[in-house]
Amino acid sequence: MTTTAASTSASSSTSSVGFGTLLGQGLLGAAIAGAVNLVLYFGSHAAGVSYEGDFNGMPSLPVPMVFVSGIIMAIPASGVAWAFGRFTGNGARNYLILAVAFDLLSLGGPVGVKGLATGALVVMELMHVVAGLGIAGLHFRALKK
Repeated sequence: MTTTAASTSASSSTSSVGFGTLLGQGLLGAAIAGAVNLVLYFGSHAAGVSYEGDFNGMPSLPVPMVFVSGIIMAIPASGVAWAFGRFTGNGARNYLILAVAFDLLSLGGPVGVKGLATGALVVMELMHVVAGLGIAGLHFRALKK
């Protein structure tokens, strides 16, 4: 009887957040970050920042990509968050470390755009940080519950 009670309490303490919950939180974080990034994009554009450069054959940054790119990244990030929550002892902390590392690596993307003005580079770097904070922040919050 004691063994059953101990195993039951051990299994309940290792339960993890479901993938659907993490996906919902990731998409919500991406949508919020996308809205903030659109404000950054249009605000900086109104201030005179030009987003002209070689964006994989496109002459300028397409406005939908400002919003959609975060949503696209939220899907695999949700899977990674779920795996960390399910298979590691401290999933929230471990996921956050990896998310920060990936966000720092993502800062190399705008640097590689040929012909991009410095103002656009700075704003795009900020957009990457905002997207990372939105997605990873809500994942971290869900994993900590």
